[in-house]
Amino acid sequence: MTNINEPKFEMSAMQTEINIIGICKLLILINLFFRNI
Repeated sequence: MTNINEPKFEMSAMQTEINIIGICKLLILINLFFRNI
């Protein structure tokens, strides 16, 4: 049972990291966009 649950936990952790990186990129793009205006 533990062997089946471990990869799922790793996948969820990877997805949260990707989401955080995506949010950071969006914030940087928004900041650059407003600076240009």
